[in-house]
Amino acid sequence: MRLWAESKDGDRWLQHKNEDLWLVDKNPKLKSERVYVAEQFGAYTHTFRPQTGVRQFSERTVTLRNKTDKKLKVSLDYLSFEDGNLRWRSAPDFEIPPKATVEVRDKEDLLLRAQAIKFKAVSPEFTFQAHWTTPLWIVDAVEGRRVYRGSKIGNYLHTLEPLE
Repeated sequence: MRLWAESKDGDRWLQHKNEDLWLVDKNPKLKSERVYVAEQFGAYTHTFRPQTGVRQFSERTVTLRNKTDKKLKVSLDYLSFEDGNLRWRSAPDFEIPPKATVEVRDKEDLLLRAQAIKFKAVSPEFTFQAHWTTPLWIVDAVEGRRVYRGSKIGNYLHTLEPLE
């Protein structure tokens, strides 16, 4: 099977997201096929072990708050690591209802993690686009590196205020 998970603390278990997790070991008595002999089905239990202590993070999760009384349609690009490489990607477009807060998710429905974001939020009456062409850095640079230490991943909250 394929199995992956994430926690609010920033732990992710992705080893078996793109690689099979075999539930039945190879049986040397049966030509190393993955079978077993039993009177009833066996059970498989997988344990997710959270990391403990202070760790180093280079990204934050992203939350957007809509304080307007209009529904906003959001397009968002984000700078994030994938396979060890930092690159820009696009999140699926999403909506934020009036007076609501949304945790942004990536195309795989995991919490979006980023070093920087670019976005625009549009309603029929107005558009927020100050950060569409200029990235909004959500992890500060310290001595040329964008990293921080914590016991869990940080969250960046950006609030879209009503126009006066």
